[in-house]
Amino acid sequence: MQQARESERASEPAIFVDLHRGIPALLDDLAVRAAPSHRFLRAGWYRMAAGEGAATIAALRGDGTAVAALPTAPLGPTLIGARSVPGSYWPFRSVPLDPDVTDEELTAFFAHPVSISALGPAWRIGPIYADDPATARIKRAAAVAGWTVLTRKLGRTFLFDARDEAWPRRSTRRRLANYERQLEQLGAVAIRHVSGEDWSSAVLDDLAAIEAASYECHVVMQAEYDAKNPAALAQPELAGYAPKPHYRPLTKFENRGIKLGHGVWDVVFERV
Repeated sequence: MQQARESERASEPAIFVDLHRGIPALLDDLAVRAAPSHRFLRAGWYRMAAGEGAATIAALRGDGTAVAALPTAPLGPTLIGARSVPGSYWPFRSVPLDPDVTDEELTAFFAHPVSISALGPAWRIGPIYADDPATARIKRAAAVAGWTVLTRKLGRTFLFDARDEAWPRRSTRRRLANYERQLEQLGAVAIRHVSGEDWSSAVLDDLAAIEAASYECHVVMQAEYDAKNPAALAQPELAGYAPKPHYRPLTKFENRGIKLGHGVWDVVFERV
């Protein structure tokens, strides 16, 4: 019996589990080694949606190589202690795995006392694609490790063939063409199509620069609005909405809502 136990112990994969506060940079190393479709699962992608209380458990081999990482954030009432894998709905949610990680190593990862303690009584991944290979492996390994795996169908996904002349429809194409002409007044316009292995850190940095420029434009427009509407600055409770114009009458429905304690917000459009 003793020999059998020693043999069984020797056959178990040597997996160590570390618990990290927040979202560590080791997720970037895993993302680089992940399948091309999953290389967007970097630390920054998770941090944007994690919020406070985020933590990450990582599975490492004896040489210190990370083979899996599971970032989580609090889910629901604190008393329950449930966790959820953070992330945006786009492109999809998943977990970065080393392509060489074995099912035995994943099972040992989810059966490890550190993982059990960090994940709490329940944890959630999703929404995910039903055919996502990474989460399919995680579900199998977690079940073998003793976790009860529950799944629920949330909806359908649709793929549109961008080469189809009927899509987008004519009205959408005209609107996009109008946007392109407006942009051309500011400079040359270049359209890039990125898919599959074309995704890279440089492409994501370009998208981040576009988002940052968009935010800066919003800040400038807000400053211009504030300059034209000093009354809005004097009333911070308006949260950026316009004060009630003097020319707009008070309707009976609005008056009823005010008496019930509802907020009324005005949006004023100005032709430029």
